[in-house]
Amino acid sequence: MELVKCKNCGRFFRPISRASNFCDRPLEDGSGRTCKSISSQWYVDQRKGENPAYDEYVLYRKRYRSRITRNSTKNPYSRYDDWNIRAHTLLDSYNRGEITLESFSKTLKEMDEDMKPLDKM
Repeated sequence: MELVKCKNCGRFFRPISRASNFCDRPLEDGSGRTCKSISSQWYVDQRKGENPAYDEYVLYRKRYRSRITRNSTKNPYSRYDDWNIRAHTLLDSYNRGEITLESFSKTLKEMDEDMKPLDKM
């Protein structure tokens, strides 16, 4: 296998699979963590701020998922799946330039308002 450059520290390493993008070297901050252990957070940080609509979608998705966790019998996962499909369709429309950010935000907020009564069940 060939050498790959770590996406975090920039040093080269021999990957264990073709999908490896992060090395097993410890971070320089002395925390004991490795580049590989922070890889998921690295991807989140890279996407943050790139697309304001995506950031807003993630905010509402996390909010809705916490409602399901808190009230699993009152707020079934099937409702979340339906909501998520609608939200993804809306996000795709924004990404294609079919709707504005204001329209995206307003519709997402209305979808969230529709789910709030489930908290009081």
